Amino acid sequence: MQLSIRTMVVTGFISVVLLLLVLSVLTISGTSRIGNALDNFVNVEQPMVVNAMRLSTSVNDITTQAGYLLIDPSPASLKQLKATLDKVDNKFATLKSQVTAIEDQTLHNKLSQKITIINQALVNLKRQLDDVISLSSHPEQNYPAQQLYKMEVESQAVQIKQYYIDSLLIIEELALPELQQGLSYQLGQFKELDNIIRIFIYTRDEKAIGDIDLFSRGLTEQLASFIEQNEDEADDEIIDIAYDIQTYFEQYKTSAEQIIELNQAENWRKDAYLVRTQLQPLSQNLRTHLTSLVKALNDSAQQQSSKLIDNKNSLQVSILIMTGIAIVIGFGAIFIISRTINNFIKTLKSALTALSQGDLTQSIAMSRLKESSEFATAFNYYNQQTHDSISQTTHIVKEIECLSNKLSRCSQATDKLVNNQRQQASSVTQNICELERLSHEMQHSSSHSSEQAQQTRQHSNQGATQIQSLKTGINSLANNIQQAVEQVDYVDQQSNEIAEITGVIAGISAQTNLLALNAAIEAARAGEQGRGFSVVAEEVRSLAQRTQEATAKITTIIEQLHTLINSAKASMQSNNQEADACVASVDGAIQVFSQIDHGVETIVSASDLISTLANKQNAMTEEIHHCIDQIMLEAETAKDNASQFKQYNDTLESTSKHLSKLISSYKLNM
Repeated sequence: MQLSIRTMVVTGFISVVLLLLVLSVLTISGTSRIGNALDNFVNVEQPMVVNAMRLSTSVNDITTQAGYLLIDPSPASLKQLKATLDKVDNKFATLKSQVTAIEDQTLHNKLSQKITIINQALVNLKRQLDDVISLSSHPEQNYPAQQLYKMEVESQAVQIKQYYIDSLLIIEELALPELQQGLSYQLGQFKELDNIIRIFIYTRDEKAIGDIDLFSRGLTEQLASFIEQNEDEADDEIIDIAYDIQTYFEQYKTSAEQIIELNQAENWRKDAYLVRTQLQPLSQNLRTHLTSLVKALNDSAQQQSSKLIDNKNSLQVSILIMTGIAIVIGFGAIFIISRTINNFIKTLKSALTALSQGDLTQSIAMSRLKESSEFATAFNYYNQQTHDSISQTTHIVKEIECLSNKLSRCSQATDKLVNNQRQQASSVTQNICELERLSHEMQHSSSHSSEQAQQTRQHSNQGATQIQSLKTGINSLANNIQQAVEQVDYVDQQSNEIAEITGVIAGISAQTNLLALNAAIEAARAGEQGRGFSVVAEEVRSLAQRTQEATAKITTIIEQLHTLINSAKASMQSNNQEADACVASVDGAIQVFSQIDHGVETIVSASDLISTLANKQNAMTEEIHHCIDQIMLEAETAKDNASQFKQYNDTLESTSKHLSKLISSYKLNM
């Protein structure tokens, strides 16, 4: 099977173009997968994490507001709790719709199960809150202890404290330090007793009953002892105040005993049990499930990051393999074409050199290259024709020598014919010179073909340079993809920081709830005496300030996430520009291979010129045949007129010898 140079060039060019197309498809596909994963993380998973954390915060607020509702069952507290419930419902609906929109079926099923569990926990929490709200809607009926304290015990406690303060002022004026110390101690004990009763009202802790009884009996004994020891010596006003304190304290004790008796009523204790034994565990369980949901989303983000890294590695390997194959095919095609042309030129040069030296036995072997086979056929045909002509000329010269011996007696008569033979021999010489000139032209055409082949090699080298430029652009694209993956990892780290900060906020909120509860109790019940709780209020403000700082930090981190996401998008745009540069390099390679094809066309044209010159040589051979025929006719005439050729016999012999010498310079297969 014979192949042309044009066919080999076109085949190699098509192979390289196909490999470059496959490489472009792989690059675009890998970039698309990375972009889709990044969009999914930014538009779906990250908003879900933020919404889940906000939902957890709102659930924690529900527990806090339910505690405030127990302290102050007012319409404002109830309205605030219901508003928080509506906010939780809206956030959960948003979270549920976000889970529904997830396209990854595995992640969708996993998160759907968690959403179902969270929904059930939320339903249970709302059911218990409905019971608490129902109790708070009738405070007179469901909160008798609070009502009793407000109506009776609170005013009694204020009056007793005021009596103690008045007594201490009088004792201070009288400079009686021992009495002042005793009354100060009693005042502290009474404040502690009043605080225990208020805490008991809100917590229903039965352990406080023993403390109330202990403090009550202690204060009763201390008052009785104080009156007994100082009745005769102390100021009458102090003793009167002590009796008033004793009277009010007895009333206070009676009210406290009524509060303890109310503790036996289950309906009064129901709300405290709901908050402590059911509402708080349900809230904690719901926050646990929300934390599990956030963890699942973070795990999914980590898996997406791992997949991006794997896609990046596989894409780089594919790019390197395809680039290597393209380079091997390109250089292989160039090597095969160059080697084929060089071998053909060497063979042609050897044959023409032998021909210029008179060796007519040379021939060019057939090859698998179509152009070289056509040229070899034409050259061998021309060489064979020349060989046959020279062989025939040799035979004719020998006959002339024989005839010259026979015509020695008529050499004088053949003088004119000998002159004609000289002219014919001169014509033969001119034709042979023309053959040599044509041979030189053929050699020049062959040299021109060699130059064109060299230019073809240079163009092929330029094609290899363009392919190397394509490899550089693709490597730059792989580096940009690596930067995009690192930025996604950084986004994941920022998400972890958000989770940590949310934990800090949760801890601060828990402490704020407890301090706010104590501060509200003291401020609501102590009146003017509630100034002593300023330390608690200050701590509440400090914790609130910390909460604001943590929230500001969360906002800053989220802004950083948006900035990184924009940077990742810019990186992807840079990848697209690099892909455009690769396409431009491919266009350059196409132009180079087009120039190679043009050079091959020039080689073909040179071969056609050599074929034309061979045809001219054939025409000159025909003319030589004609001249030889004319010589034969003249010889026949000279034979008939042998007597006339005697005087020209020597000249004819000399001419015959000279012609034999010229013919002997050619190497023939005899």
